[in-house]
Amino acid sequence: MKAIELLNQDLSDWQIEIAYMLERKHTLSGMFPAIYSDSEEIVVCLDKGLMLDLAQLLKPWPLKLDKFSVLVNKKLGICFELELLSQRLKSTDDQGEDNELIILTLEKFNELKGKKEAFRWAPGLLGHRLTPEAYAREITYLR
Repeated sequence: MKAIELLNQDLSDWQIEIAYMLERKHTLSGMFPAIYSDSEEIVVCLDKGLMLDLAQLLKPWPLKLDKFSVLVNKKLGICFELELLSQRLKSTDDQGEDNELIILTLEKFNELKGKKEAFRWAPGLLGHRLTPEAYAREITYLR
């Protein structure tokens, strides 16, 4: 769904909530989030604990947990980041990217977690990885 389509919809099934995503921590320009391996879509979740459970399935890297406001439709299983939604709706460029995000639910997580590398980090950063112990400390710190 494109953001512009929201202008012509009944928004009674939509609400504002807080969403979470994981990113590799680094000092470079750019974003290297956790993604679904098959679609390469960014993994977004409304449940902080579930997102941290997902972190345990990823290769150990320094990480951070991002928190942001979204307009969410749980029936459709999608959301729009509010800041980007506002920018997109002000734009006169109809060629812009779709900016809907698919919400990771507990059911979807349980379905995917048994598959080999269902989730991974977006490619782009090279460098040292953390030991499993250091990675566990990073996740514990975020709780």
